[in-house]
Amino acid sequence: MKAKGKLDKLEFYKIIVSFLLGVISFIGIFYSIRIEFSGTSINFALSLMLPMLVALAWGWKYGFLSISLGLVFIYPFILGPYNGWASLVPSITLFIWIGLHGWGAISRKNVRTIWNNIYTLQLIHIVIKLILYLLLFQPLLKLDIPFWNTNIMENLGLDIIMIFAFKGVIVDSILLAICDSILLMPFIRKFFKLKIFRGSKYNTPALLSIVTFGMTFTLLIMFFNNLFISRIDIRTWVANPDAGTILTLSLSLLLFIVMAGITVRYLQKNQEARIILEKRNRQYLQVIEKINKMNADLENLVDKRTKELKFAVKEMEEFSFGVSHDLKSPIRAIDAYSQMLLEDNPEIDNKSKDMIESIKKHCNGMINLIDKILEYSLLSNKKVEIEYVDIAEVVGELITEYRIGYPERLINFSISGNSILVLGDKILIKDAIGNILSNAVKYTRNRDLAEINIELKLIGEENIVSITDNGIGFDIKHKDKIFNIFQRLHGNDEYEGSGIGLTLAKKIIANHNGKIEIDSIKEKGTKVDIIFPMISSSDKGVDEYDV
Repeated sequence: MKAKGKLDKLEFYKIIVSFLLGVISFIGIFYSIRIEFSGTSINFALSLMLPMLVALAWGWKYGFLSISLGLVFIYPFILGPYNGWASLVPSITLFIWIGLHGWGAISRKNVRTIWNNIYTLQLIHIVIKLILYLLLFQPLLKLDIPFWNTNIMENLGLDIIMIFAFKGVIVDSILLAICDSILLMPFIRKFFKLKIFRGSKYNTPALLSIVTFGMTFTLLIMFFNNLFISRIDIRTWVANPDAGTILTLSLSLLLFIVMAGITVRYLQKNQEARIILEKRNRQYLQVIEKINKMNADLENLVDKRTKELKFAVKEMEEFSFGVSHDLKSPIRAIDAYSQMLLEDNPEIDNKSKDMIESIKKHCNGMINLIDKILEYSLLSNKKVEIEYVDIAEVVGELITEYRIGYPERLINFSISGNSILVLGDKILIKDAIGNILSNAVKYTRNRDLAEINIELKLIGEENIVSITDNGIGFDIKHKDKIFNIFQRLHGNDEYEGSGIGLTLAKKIIANHNGKIEIDSIKEKGTKVDIIFPMISSSDKGVDEYDV
């Protein structure tokens, strides 16, 4: 209800203002500028700009209200009573003029196009006005003598009619330009309850300055022309200007008002752009300030969390070492007691000896498992010195170790390809490759001749170490499981192991920005590709990193 009340109040205001401006315009008609031309007077009704202001501000309905209730539409009958019924032509064109621009004002609030542009509409109005004058003025002039004036002209030449038409066109265009420019002034927009743009602060002084300067310059030119060239008495020129002078001043006024309107619109847009830019700049600075504050808070939080993490890692390492020691101590004790039983009781039977040896084997396996778990848990936090690692050299060392470690086995190690360099920790890389080779040695022990081939190759931007064996292999559908910690595809009674070796190898290689790919055929053998990235120029000069 409150919103409806405000709307009714605004509508009432528009109606009253439209009516009052119409009345003022009607009164102003009696003070129009009159020019005598070829025995005929031509009137310039400048007060018609008031209804046009209404139409441009509020639309055609209020424009029609202004010229109707204010009786402005009868101005041709007042200014040109000698035209008789032909005065209907300028009266009709007044409604068309107000209606076109009132419609355009409403249309431009939704979307601006070339068809609702104020000067396009004025051009349409000019064409319509000229056509109506050509077609209707002379026929209406010849109708019966009107009751309000019996002394009318029954015939006018086409040249006089066209003068009337072009006079109307000039006056309409001048008034439209004035109205369009006046509506740029903040106090005028406030009067009509229109939105005042933020960039319109300097519109009024700028517009007045341009028009004043232009008209002053025009008057000075005309003054010097009349004084020194035409030799016209200045007092006569000022007190009783001729038609040419008035026409010149009118056209000059139109020109400078149009120029002022264009300039003011440009200045307003620049001012609005500057205001928007300043606002965006303030918002940007505020955002930057917030980001800097957030960054500072984040850095403090990261520092705090880093310290907490380092403390937690240190505690975890101490805990891991402690647990490892606590777990291995009783196992070592069991292993030691088992050894003492064997040494102190040489006479015990073979079955008992086998049982004690089994106990010792399981103790050693458990100690090895604890060491592997400890190694895996501490790997992520280990800071290492990196270097260029020759993979061929590493593989050669491992092959030598396995040949020495398994003298009873018939194993054919072969290495092919070019030597490749990778960037990383040699000990860890050797450990990872060693775990893969260890599996190859382990799972080929049932073969009369174990074939283990190592191929070093560079493909694209990858260094690849391919290890192929002729061992027992496995079902390829289980390949995703074998990298899970403690995951084994064979029992300890078949093949010993902790279930951590491949997991540890994968983690080491991944921390060197590499990967492990595996393929296998059951009872045929397994192929493992260890893939390292090629050393780039950006890697040179690196001394250490977290593995």
